[in-house]
Amino acid sequence: MHELIHFQQKGSDSDLLKSCMREGAADFVAELAAGRHVNEQNKPYGDSHEEALWLKFQQDIKRTDRQIDWLYNYDEAQRVGRPDLGYYMGYKIAQALYQSARDKAGALKMIIEMRAPAKILADSGYGKRFSNQDVK
Repeated sequence: MHELIHFQQKGSDSDLLKSCMREGAADFVAELAAGRHVNEQNKPYGDSHEEALWLKFQQDIKRTDRQIDWLYNYDEAQRVGRPDLGYYMGYKIAQALYQSARDKAGALKMIIEMRAPAKILADSGYGKRFSNQDVK
């Protein structure tokens, strides 16, 4: 299911935010279909470090040299925590958008197509759950 979602997504992975949002959106939609999270190793770690990960992610999406810290990094010593936590961050942002949306079908379409990851991040309100912090 995760890979089928990638087929529906528009554009390419041009920066950290878009890459993480594409991977996380695929995980989120796969979870909706399967009834369970597809990355059972990273979810407990992410949930227990969520605020710290969000603060680091906010900083790193403004830079162009941080993708390896968050994605495709099993062998990287410089990664952030466990491997592939960018999937987790994209998942949480997609989940926040979906949960807060009145129009669930519209939100799901937006998440699947991934045309505007920055808009999804802003509309999700995800960062507001942490001491009133949001993307600046």
